[in-house]
Amino acid sequence: MFNNLLKIRSNIFLTILIFILSTTSVYSKNGYGDLKMNSGVLEHFIEYITGVGIDKVGLRKGTPHYFAINNEGNASYYFFCPLKYSNNCDLSDWTKVRSECSKKSKDFGGKKCSIFANKRKIVWNSINYKFPKKPSRAEVIKTLKEYGFINELTAEMENVETFDKSNPDLIKKIKGLQKLLDQGALTQADFDKAKKKLLGK
Repeated sequence: MFNNLLKIRSNIFLTILIFILSTTSVYSKNGYGDLKMNSGVLEHFIEYITGVGIDKVGLRKGTPHYFAINNEGNASYYFFCPLKYSNNCDLSDWTKVRSECSKKSKDFGGKKCSIFANKRKIVWNSINYKFPKKPSRAEVIKTLKEYGFINELTAEMENVETFDKSNPDLIKKIKGLQKLLDQGALTQADFDKAKKKLLGK
């Protein structure tokens, strides 16, 4: 009787320990906290989730595997498994994705990266929102904006063509200002003032 109680207690303890270790591993793998993507990282995520980035090398069809980002929102890295390699892609490649992202982050003076998306699912802050297989650019921007991962300004810059479609030079200049803002070369006030001047407001 006493031995049976000990076995039951040991099994319960072991189960709890395994649960704690597994949840801690997932927690440290996936990102959490406040996050605002800059325009470059937003573009990178759109490439990842829509397959546009892979299309550049002729491997559009496939499955997004992991997308990593730092908490500063200015460094990212992803892995996309092409369809013809789908049976051979390593599901543990998130460690490489996070490592490569962290190297970029270090160059920008940022901290280590964490996983933002697992395949088509946003796992940051345990949101678990899953994108459809072929989301449009507008859908991706709208979703990220709704969850607070991009601000009004970044969303506005991604749709900057709405300012003046007939003036590509204006678009280029405004995107240049956004880049300077992301890099910290311009303050928000300076950016707003310069943008208004360009738009003639």
